[in-house]
Amino acid sequence: MNTASGQGLFAVGPEYLAAAEDAGLLHRLDGLPVVAGPYTDPLTGEAQCLVEHADPALLADPGRLLAELFERHPDCTAAVLRIPAGTPADPRLQPLISYLHLTPDAAALAAARAAAPTVRITEDRGEHRDLVRGWLATAVSGAQADLGTAVAEEAVRAAVEEILHTPARRTWLVRADGHDRPIGHATAVTDAVDDASGTPFVDLVDILIEEPARIPAAQPALVAVAAAEAARHGLPLVGHVCHHRTGPDLPADPGAAVVAALRRQGWQESYAYRRADRR
Repeated sequence: MNTASGQGLFAVGPEYLAAAEDAGLLHRLDGLPVVAGPYTDPLTGEAQCLVEHADPALLADPGRLLAELFERHPDCTAAVLRIPAGTPADPRLQPLISYLHLTPDAAALAAARAAAPTVRITEDRGEHRDLVRGWLATAVSGAQADLGTAVAEEAVRAAVEEILHTPARRTWLVRADGHDRPIGHATAVTDAVDDASGTPFVDLVDILIEEPARIPAAQPALVAVAAAEAARHGLPLVGHVCHHRTGPDLPADPGAAVVAALRRQGWQESYAYRRADRR
């Protein structure tokens, strides 16, 4: 396995392209491969064109690709494209989610270097499932609110229950003096696989800490325990940053600063999803 970069770890493999061709999802534009198909967002119900792969040459100037996608999929209101790590930003593509990872070696190093926390981290054995359920619901609905979209409560509940009932889920709780219940969590899934590249990883689904004053101590402690779990499995730890919708009358996206801060801490970009609305 190439652990040098996001381009290596999470590059789309030939097996995926072959499977996409068998499924009728692979076509070519200017002789270059595109894997795309209709997709209904389970949280918003929006009809989208989901592009899980487009040749980098097409992403370098996506105007022609977008025109072709919208022509092929007249019912979709937006195209959502998977973008390889290192692809320059383009004003025609709105950032949605950035994925970053710690390689197994970096995860082990992060866990070893973590300072002794001033909070206590314990593993959840199910006794605080309702708390975790609420925190996950906040994460799911909050990410959509940042993008300016509303979601149905039933869709949020379904997404949360899917996470809670994943057999490989691990949840760690933050405990602090003066509190009779946990004040935050980290939840990870330890047997995730990136379909496009075939890369197995530990998915850091969510971190939430209720008290802002505790974040400087609690967040590194939670990342450290998740990193130690990833290192134990010999897998990269993958986290994600949800972006805010931007525009002329909207504030700057804080997600960009979060991504920059994570990169300074040793995280590498894996890939991203960006969005283009039908004009």
